Amino acid sequence: MRTSLAALAVLALAACGQAQAPAPTPVNYVAWADVPTEAIWSKPGVSYAVADGVAVVSNVAEDAESTGWTGGVSVRLSPAQEAAASGHTVKVTVRAFSPDPGAILGVAYSTAEVGNSGWQQFPLTTAPADYVIGFDVRPMRQGNGDFVGFRSYGPSRVHIVGYAVEVGAVAPLPGAATGAPQSAAATGTAAASPKQD
Repeated sequence: MRTSLAALAVLALAACGQAQAPAPTPVNYVAWADVPTEAIWSKPGVSYAVADGVAVVSNVAEDAESTGWTGGVSVRLSPAQEAAASGHTVKVTVRAFSPDPGAILGVAYSTAEVGNSGWQQFPLTTAPADYVIGFDVRPMRQGNGDFVGFRSYGPSRVHIVGYAVEVGAVAPLPGAATGAPQSAAATGTAAASPKQD
């Protein structure tokens, strides 16, 4: 009975659009402390630091682009990850939190040549929780790099604990076009109109 009540509580939180406590860690989860520094880029003017192995992001321009390296802080995925994602659906899980009330996390998946998810927004909790986006990646042309971008909104700080990118982990929504983000608000994922790079 306890398992059933716990499952109902998780479903109730999801139905309310609330973040869920971190699920079991995905196999390919990367803690921020383990992200190679050469794969990380921060747009000039963005405040980026690492404290206790966690990325702290703030001061991102309101009109920050979601293309290429993005206008926030980005991680370039490996060429093998880019090739695996080409022509498939990706699921990006970000474990994040903020000590600031009302903080919002923005997450984007960018191919730097065949579209991007646009910024998907999530109100953050004060404890680490998982936030998920899905995106149908168009087939790559020349392989200019795939990126996961992170941003804050307003004066709040966003703390990124880690992330995972899974290929083929999200079933496409009925009628979803290639290059379209996947989502269902009740499940804690987000989407917007696809953007061109």
